[in-house]
Amino acid sequence: MSQNSYSYAGDDGVYCYPDSRVLINTFNIRDAVQLEEVERELTILQITELQKAPIQGDFDLNHLKAIHHFIFKDIYPWAGQIRQGDFLAKGTSVFCRGIFIEAMAEDVHVKLDI
Repeated sequence: MSQNSYSYAGDDGVYCYPDSRVLINTFNIRDAVQLEEVERELTILQITELQKAPIQGDFDLNHLKAIHHFIFKDIYPWAGQIRQGDFLAKGTSVFCRGIFIEAMAEDVHVKLDI
């Protein structure tokens, strides 16, 4: 698997183009390397904006979803939403299964004692 491609268990076409491991995106880019370049350029701009004007909150799940939405909203229609299904990995990074995100976020938030 390429470092730029996503691996799903049971993907029903919600996140990747058919017969592909490329995320569905607002630019209809179907090449993983090209999408990663566009994502990198746009997210750098959004993160720079966040550094100038942070989204206020206490880093609970809703705050983190707002940050995610701000960073990725121009690229992915589902930015800031809790993913459905069993989205598992990108390259060597493994992500929390969708059904556990809310509980894990709460657990982390409590452990951080924010």
